[in-house]
Amino acid sequence: MTGWHDAYDEAELWEDDMVGVKVAGEPVLLIRDAGGVRAFRDKCPHQDNPLSDGLLEGDTLTCAFHMWIFDTLTGESINPTDECLTAHQCRIEGDKIQVKLSSAEA
Repeated sequence: MTGWHDAYDEAELWEDDMVGVKVAGEPVLLIRDAGGVRAFRDKCPHQDNPLSDGLLEGDTLTCAFHMWIFDTLTGESINPTDECLTAHQCRIEGDKIQVKLSSAEA
């Protein structure tokens, strides 16, 4: 499970959009904005609900289940302020978005 995995077609993830995908069996949230693509574990740290069901507004993501709010640039929580999303390395190779799972997920 280690190493880089194809996660999604690069052309299918538009700017200011997000999508939940499975990477090596793990739920991953891909977010694209003007700064590029970021990848996080697609589970809210509160109760493991999928963040891909949430609302993306600019650089903030609100969990649909309990309204926790996260900064998509850093993964840090805004409300409450003591949580953080699990980030994964992400890159674009050819026409694919690739993800390298963090050691906690691999």
